[in-house]
Amino acid sequence: MAHAHASERRVGVLVPDSNIVHEFEFAKLRPEGVRFGFRPFGFPAADAADYCADLAALMAEPAKDLKDWGAEVILIGCTTASMKCGQPEHIARMEQIAGVPIVTAASAVREAITALKLKSLTIATPYGDRSNGIVSNFIKGCGADVSAIAGFAYDANPTMFKEKATTLTPREVIKFISDIDTPTADGMFLPCTGVRSVETLAQLEKDRGKVAISSVSAGFWAALRRIGFDGRQVGYGRLLSTWDFAKA
Repeated sequence: MAHAHASERRVGVLVPDSNIVHEFEFAKLRPEGVRFGFRPFGFPAADAADYCADLAALMAEPAKDLKDWGAEVILIGCTTASMKCGQPEHIARMEQIAGVPIVTAASAVREAITALKLKSLTIATPYGDRSNGIVSNFIKGCGADVSAIAGFAYDANPTMFKEKATTLTPREVIKFISDIDTPTADGMFLPCTGVRSVETLAQLEKDRGKVAISSVSAGFWAALRRIGFDGRQVGYGRLLSTWDFAKA
């Protein structure tokens, strides 16, 4: 892959309307020559008859807005929603709506697990049991074991999430996942795009001696690879420093 010098590349990102962290995280990672555009979306009712269809409908307007802005690809920057609605037909529906390729936090994590050849993960989340179950089942579906998973249950309501999850410091995130880590895990995973993660990854790898990824780092990596842009950089974990695993 080569850097695109001729013109600015544009990546759209759809985030939950409660997410105030993802844009901050991508600002830290943004390489020269790339712009990220963010648009919020809302969630359907948890008991909706067709949750994924309703979710796609709620994403339609902001996705079209991002295409009009010039996005070459759109990243759906929500982990559990994209894990829940990540079947090929759901992605095809979103691509038809958006008119550009779609990458999701879920598909990015799957690609990262495969590229890094991870077999077992320690997972720390801000979620409760229900969302942790979604994450755990998805990871197992990627062919990796879940060595340990724990969460703060901050997703009980939007107010709690905004007050508690989004204000976790990198130091607190590092301590939480380190405390639950097990010797059998060869990787560490921070799923939520609404929690500060990218500042923790290199330190976790140094402290724990194993690979650390997050949905944010994986989404950044997969979205830029999708448009053929090499955004590798040091200081944010092995995934972003190695970048092109096909040639590594």
